Amino acid sequence: MAANSADEKKLLAAVDLLLKLTGNIVKSPTEAKFRTIRSTIPKIKSTLFSLKGGIPDLVEALGFSRVDEEHFVFVGDYFKVLKKGQAMLEKAVESIRVKYMTPEEKVKWQ
Repeated sequence: MAANSADEKKLLAAVDLLLKLTGNIVKSPTEAKFRTIRSTIPKIKSTLFSLKGGIPDLVEALGFSRVDEEHFVFVGDYFKVLKKGQAMLEKAVESIRVKYMTPEEKVKWQ
């Protein structure tokens, strides 16, 4: 069954949020506040953790450790894993992202 546009847009929003959260760690690796994802924050809960599937597993695959039911913490300096995961996420949603680009965005993307 093909995903509908609402599902695709939810997926893009979730991936964009996850990329932003992981990007903050890459940009400011010593900032402790960026190293924790709290799944109960309303924006994070409704955008990222409301998706069906293995979101907690995905977060852990990016190098986060699940501390308890609501906290995932990026421990250590596995930036290579984090950056590789970011690239894989971007590649995985690229066709969906292009589908919803404006003509101007498509020109910039090419």
